[in-house]
Amino acid sequence: CGPAHQHHSLYMQGHVVWLCLFVAHIFCSHNEAFWIIIQYL
Repeated sequence: CGPAHQHHSLYMQGHVVWLCLFVAHIFCSHNEAFWIIIQYL
C-alpha cells in the first residue's frame, strides 16, 4: 500500500491510455482504408 500502490495505479492508468491510443490508431487506419475502398467502389 502507500506510494507503491499509487505508483501501480499511475502505471495502470498509463497502460490504459497507451492501449486506448493504440486502438484508436488502428481504428483510424482502418477507417482511412475503409474510405479508400469506398472511393474505389
